Amino acid sequence: MRARIDQIDAQIVQLLAARQKLVKQAARYKADEHAVHAPIAVPP
Repeated sequence: MRARIDQIDAQIVQLLAARQKLVKQAARYKADEHAVHAPIAVPP
């Protein structure tokens, strides 16, 4: 069971790193805090 938890943790870290890369790319397009409107997504 511990090995599976470690695998999932590794996937989470990879996904967070990929997300951070996208956030940094998106930040290049923001001239100011109002330049890109991104409402909070709330699942139905």
